Amino acid sequence: MLLLIPCLSVAQDLDCLKSKDTLYLVIDITEDTVVKQYKDFSIRSYGHPDFNVIDFNYKPYKSVNFICEKNKKSRYKVKRKGFLKDHNVDIINISFIESIGLNGFRALVDNGKRKTILIIDKDDLEKRKITIHQSIITFIGDEM
Repeated sequence: MLLLIPCLSVAQDLDCLKSKDTLYLVIDITEDTVVKQYKDFSIRSYGHPDFNVIDFNYKPYKSVNFICEKNKKSRYKVKRKGFLKDHNVDIINISFIESIGLNGFRALVDNGKRKTILIIDKDDLEKRKITIHQSIITFIGDEM
């Protein structure tokens, strides 16, 4: 019985997230090239003078990529406390992606109509104001 509860929670969260138009992804944004390996996928993030890139790679030549421009039009600041309270169910993190798998994540962000994915730097969660970064999503490789 106890093993079923976490599965139901993830399934309920996933169904709720599928109905949302906008999701917030909490991840480390870095200027240096950083690669982190997880069980079924890796994340490579790096900076460029004009944008930051976050690549979720799950098979050779298959990935979900987020590009965040560094201009002022593509980001804005909000108060952390109110934002987290208002958007708690819209925020996803790496732990959630690990629980649904990267194929599930790809299906979530591209389920017939593309969602708006806004990126939050993990370090901002400790500050009074959070910077929200708009992102451009690209997919490399065949369908799942």
